[in-house]
Amino acid sequence: MLRQLLERIFPSHAPSARLDDTSFVVLDAEMTGLDARRDSIISLGAVKLEAGRILLGESFERLVDPGRALAPDNILVHRLTAERLAGQGGLAEAIEAFWEFCGEAILVGHCLRLDLGFLARCRPPGLPASRMRGLCTASTARWLEQQSVRFLGAAPKGESTGGSLAALARQLGLVFEQPQHDALQDAYVTAQVWQRLLRQLADHGVQRVSDLPRAAWVQAQEMS
Repeated sequence: MLRQLLERIFPSHAPSARLDDTSFVVLDAEMTGLDARRDSIISLGAVKLEAGRILLGESFERLVDPGRALAPDNILVHRLTAERLAGQGGLAEAIEAFWEFCGEAILVGHCLRLDLGFLARCRPPGLPASRMRGLCTASTARWLEQQSVRFLGAAPKGESTGGSLAALARQLGLVFEQPQHDALQDAYVTAQVWQRLLRQLADHGVQRVSDLPRAAWVQAQEMS
């Protein structure tokens, strides 16, 4: 059943395709809040990863004018003011450009379900709802930790990530500046995290798209 779903969502990536031959788009979104019904994306960033390599010349970055004032705590987090966002274009335009950038690549993100909820709200006409699905680095890392405990009796090394991108990156040995809630910068960090998780997945026998654990996949929640 998972194989049939993958064939419908990602026709260019057969379930038998090797992960090291698969195209991914790693994204990060910054929002005015966490409620996809009420809040808005104000920045989108993404990078492409093919054959296990980040394509430095293939990136996407777009600011979005939310059309309303931003709360002071929002500005402190993202350092994006209403003045800077004014005239940047609307959300629908940004999301349509984002999907054009993605093509048929598999989406990857940290705590991706949240981002997908916002993307689903402005899903372009003709883009199937089944496209609101992808791979979550946080969920994948948890699955890998569980496998290590189950089969090797090994507890995770280092600090507990607690769902934090920065903590997970450090646990995987990445040296970088603290994520600054900058969409493109955080997308690059997430892409490096995904590279390392792919290596760990291979060590656990996950070589192909169809081998990916169900726990790694997330999808947008239905909004009433």
